[in-house]
Amino acid sequence: MRPNLRSIRAILALAALAPSALAADWYVDAVGGSDANNGTSPSTAWKTITHAVFATPQVGAQTIHVAPGIYDSALGEAFPWSWRPSLSLVGDQGNAVTRVVGWTSTPVIQMESYNYSNGWTFPNDTLIAGLTFQGASTAFLLRSNWNAVSPTLRDLAITGMNSAGVKIETFAMPQQGGGYAHPVLERVTISSCAIGLSMNAGGGGAGTTATDCTISGSTNSGILVSAGSTTNLTLERCRIENSASWGMGLFGGNYGNIHVSMHASAIVHNAGGIWGGTGALYFTTQTTATQCTIADNGSVGVRMDVAYPSWSAVYLKSTIIHGHADDLATGTSPSTINYCEIGDGEFAGTLGNFQADPLFVNAPAGDYHLLSASPCIDAGDPALALEADCSRADVGAHSFVHPQSQPYCTAKLNSCGALPSITAVGTPSASAASGYFVSASGAKALKPGLLLYSTSGPAATPFDGGILYLAAPVRRSTLLVDTTGSAGLCNGVLSLDMNAFTAGALGGNPAPGLRVPGTRVDCQFWGRDSVAGSLLSNALEYFICL
Repeated sequence: MRPNLRSIRAILALAALAPSALAADWYVDAVGGSDANNGTSPSTAWKTITHAVFATPQVGAQTIHVAPGIYDSALGEAFPWSWRPSLSLVGDQGNAVTRVVGWTSTPVIQMESYNYSNGWTFPNDTLIAGLTFQGASTAFLLRSNWNAVSPTLRDLAITGMNSAGVKIETFAMPQQGGGYAHPVLERVTISSCAIGLSMNAGGGGAGTTATDCTISGSTNSGILVSAGSTTNLTLERCRIENSASWGMGLFGGNYGNIHVSMHASAIVHNAGGIWGGTGALYFTTQTTATQCTIADNGSVGVRMDVAYPSWSAVYLKSTIIHGHADDLATGTSPSTINYCEIGDGEFAGTLGNFQADPLFVNAPAGDYHLLSASPCIDAGDPALALEADCSRADVGAHSFVHPQSQPYCTAKLNSCGALPSITAVGTPSASAASGYFVSASGAKALKPGLLLYSTSGPAATPFDGGILYLAAPVRRSTLLVDTTGSAGLCNGVLSLDMNAFTAGALGGNPAPGLRVPGTRVDCQFWGRDSVAGSLLSNALEYFICL
C-alpha cells in the first residue's frame, strides 16, 4: 500500500521544525542574552523582547519569560510590539526589577482585531505580567472592530504615559456590529499618566474588570469613559487618587450606556469625584458603589447629570461621601442612596443614611481606614455580607477589623487576691451545635457560676463589689459548676460551650440575637467565691458568625 501523500507531507513539515519551535516557554535576558541564541532556556536567552515576539511560533500558547533588566531602544527594542493571541509576556522576578521603556510617540503593546486584516480573538490567557512600562504614549492599546480583545494584565506598574496607561478603543464596520474589548486588570498600578484608563466604546462595546488596582497622579482624569455603545466597568478594591480632573468621568453619545460597579474602592484627593454626564439622545450612565469611600475630591463628590431624554444615576450603598464643596449633585436623576455617611447631611435620617465625622485614621496623608470610634463601623446595610470578623457591614471602603473574642476591662479580685481571667476558643456560630468555649480561670474551686451576657453592647455599672461591663438587658446562661479545682483554692475553671447553649442543647432561654449572624455579644462570668463575696471576671466581646 502506498503511503498517503498528505500524511508524508505533514510528517516532513513537523520534522522540519526544530524541537525548540514546539516549545511553549521562551526566554529573554537583557544582560546575558543574545538574539543569535535559540531562546529556549535561560542560558540561551534572546536579548530583546522585540526579537522574541518575532521569533516565537505564531500559533498556540507561548510564554516569553523576561529576566530583570531595562528593555529600551538602546538595547535594540523597537515599538510598538504587535501582539497576537495567547502570547504571554512575564517578568518572572517582578516589575520592580524588570522595566520596559517605550517611545513617547507610540504604544508599547498593541492588540488589534480588524476584520479586514485579521479576525484574531485575544482571550484572557493572553497574559502580560510582572513588568514596569514607562515613557510611551500608552502601555497597552487594545483596539477592535471585530472579535474580543481581552487580555489579562497582572502585577504591572505603568508610569509616565503621555496618552493613557491603558487605552481601549472599539468601533464598528458597516458589515457587522462592532468590536469588543474586555481586559482583566489585577494588581496593576498606573501613575503619572495623562489618563489612567481610557475606554472609548464606539462599536460593539467595551468592558474592564479591575481588582486591587491603583490609579494615581493623572494629569487628566483617572478613568475616562466615552461610550456610544454598551460599556461595563467593574472595580473591586481599587483606588483612584490625585487626578488633576475627575477621578472618574463617564460620558457618551447617542444611545450609549455605561454601567459601573464598584466595591470596596476609594476615589480620593482628585479635583472631582465621579461625573456621570449625558449624551445628546438616550444616553444613560448607571454607577453602583457599594462600601466605597469617595472623599476630599475638591469640587463635587458625585455628580449625575439629567437632560431629557438622557440621564445618569448613582446607586450608593454603605458608602462614605465626605469632604467636598458639594458631596452629592444628583439633581432629579433616579438615584438611590442608602446606609451612607454623607458629609453635608443630604439624605440624613432616611434609608439608613447619616451625617457624622467618619474619623479616618489620617485623611490628609491618604489613610482612609477607620478609627475604632468611627460611627461608620457596623453601620452598613444589614443585608450585606458580614465582614471577615463576623461583624455587620461597615460603611466605606476599608473595613474595621474587630478583635474577635477580645477580653477587655478589669476583673474583680477573687478571695485569693488574684484576677479571674476570661478567654475563648473556637468560632462563635449561629448554626453550629458546639465548638465555641468561653471560660474563666481563677474561679473558686468546686463552686457554681453563670455566664452573664448582653447583645446591647458594653456598659460599666457597679455590681457586687466590682463592675458589670454589660449593657441592659443582661441575660444569663444555665448554671455552671467547676469540677477541676481543689477545694478552698482559686484554681477552678468555669466554662460554657456557647454554641451548644445557643442551639438549646444546654437548656435555659438563649437570647434570640445569638442566632443572628453579625450580632455583637459582650459577656462576663459571675460566680460564688467566699461566703461574703462573689466572683466577677473581666469581660469578652465577640461577633456571631454564620
